[in-house]
Amino acid sequence: VIDELSVSNNVVLKEISDSLLQLVVYFNNKESDYNLRFIISTIPSPTEIISNYSKASEKFIFMSCDEWQKDSIKLINCLSESLDIKVEEFQDKILKVSNNSPRIIKNIFRKIVVLDNKDNGDV
Repeated sequence: VIDELSVSNNVVLKEISDSLLQLVVYFNNKESDYNLRFIISTIPSPTEIISNYSKASEKFIFMSCDEWQKDSIKLINCLSESLDIKVEEFQDKILKVSNNSPRIIKNIFRKIVVLDNKDNGDV
């Protein structure tokens, strides 16, 4: 799942984040052979919107990207690893096409997933 939670109400964000945490815990207890992965971006820090941050940190990896010029590669690496898509040789092209925009980078990966096109020759 790749999504941007563009919700300005922190109470609603807390409800969403708590529900996602409950979903992951439930899924991990029922389906130990599979991994459930979320890649979610929010403007507020996770510490501001997650009620039980210590428990969430057991299940989620948090990455702060305040300056996208420096962190675009981190985002590409996080997405490619989480989605098992090999794009190392295309990182420079992705950065150029996206102009370091996290929204465009996520859309590139979304299209790869939707098209089920993980062959890096077509990325």
